[in-house]
Amino acid sequence: MRSGNSEDELGKIAAIAVSLYMPAPRHELVSLMQEGMNGAELQPHLSSDKWRAAQRICSECQHQNIQVVPIVSARYPYRLHQVPAPPPVLYVRSGSPEWAPPEAM
Repeated sequence: MRSGNSEDELGKIAAIAVSLYMPAPRHELVSLMQEGMNGAELQPHLSSDKWRAAQRICSECQHQNIQVVPIVSARYPYRLHQVPAPPPVLYVRSGSPEWAPPEAM
């Protein structure tokens, strides 16, 4: 990823980095994200190794046309928010550039 990442890119990188943690700290980090902490604010709470790994994963996703959907995205499925310990990030490969989750019930 290039320097000067947008807020959206930082959010994706942060969500990927959070997903690399074990369940206990990951749950706490997801809570911070859901409370409104953005990627730039979350970065200091994450190890530099996890952040760099997340940057590589995000870059590879872009090259492979895989959409990264962080838990704080409006595109994250509503029903997944309802399960205990929802995944902090979803990876979506779809033929449609306008992939959207099913409507909330």
